[in-house]
Amino acid sequence: MAKRKKKKQSNNGVWIGMGISGVITSIIVIALAASSGSDPADNLSGKITESTLAKQTLKTDGLPNLGNAPGGSGSLQALLSEAQASKNMITAGGDFGGEKQAKAEQVIQALHGAAASTLAQGSLDGKIPAKYFDSPEVKSQFGTVGRAISLVNNEYLEAAEFDQAQDVALSYFQLGQKIFASNKRLKSRQRGLAIMKSALSTMGRINKARFDDGEIDQDAMRALNDKVMEWNSAIKDFEDVWNKKLNTTESVNQKKGIPNTADIIKIAREDKDPTFRIWAALRLGYALFERGGKGNQEALKAAIEELKNDSDKQVSKAAAEGESIADSDEYYELRK
Repeated sequence: MAKRKKKKQSNNGVWIGMGISGVITSIIVIALAASSGSDPADNLSGKITESTLAKQTLKTDGLPNLGNAPGGSGSLQALLSEAQASKNMITAGGDFGGEKQAKAEQVIQALHGAAASTLAQGSLDGKIPAKYFDSPEVKSQFGTVGRAISLVNNEYLEAAEFDQAQDVALSYFQLGQKIFASNKRLKSRQRGLAIMKSALSTMGRINKARFDDGEIDQDAMRALNDKVMEWNSAIKDFEDVWNKKLNTTESVNQKKGIPNTADIIKIAREDKDPTFRIWAALRLGYALFERGGKGNQEALKAAIEELKNDSDKQVSKAAAEGESIADSDEYYELRK
């Protein structure tokens, strides 16, 4: 009996000893985890694939010719300057006519000239301050151009002057193509795509007006709209790839609504589209104020140092400008 009692006590001791050992082991594991880097850098999210990185530009081979815009002489700068000078009158309330109409028609003349001109490389990129993703002034100027087009084309359609309305739409479309092709920064090229889509929408409206007026039959209208839809489809396919990259660099972490550091670095280093290398290189500097953990800070700073020496001058400049953001106050001001 005595031996049995001693054996029972011995088993209790084993279990107690094992429990203490388990607690000690857990403490050691936690301590090791803490000491081995409890704040590592982000890993790749898996959303940035080689195929996503490979798409470089809008492929227009085989897309239909929509027509020829009228000629003219001018420049993009002349168009934006005219829009700036005419803004208050064009955007003011009241009926269309008088000075408002004259100002709108001056903008349209400048549009024809800009569309017929050869846009210098970076013609719109250079108007965006280096630390910004976009320029509020340029946005306002293009808004005025769009308003002038709407006012003038409404008059043309009301008067059944369909060819004149088509000339305006074709010039706007052509300008969008040139802005897209001659610039690298994301907002510049997005503006080119937006102009093209707006012009395509106007062309569809003109086709419908021609049909309603009896100028063309339903088959002719359908043939014209098929050309418009081919361009719309090509632009959509291209933008779908861009949107994947934008979604990944802007809000991968859905819980916190902040981007994934590893994804931004991969795009800045490896994207085949220089537009997104520039975008992501600048984005790294912004991310320094969003991903404050030690691991992410180290990864971001190392990537910025590397990209400041990149062979693409716009990439290196974007990395340097992002890094130069002085503090969180400046960061929030730039993000407005």
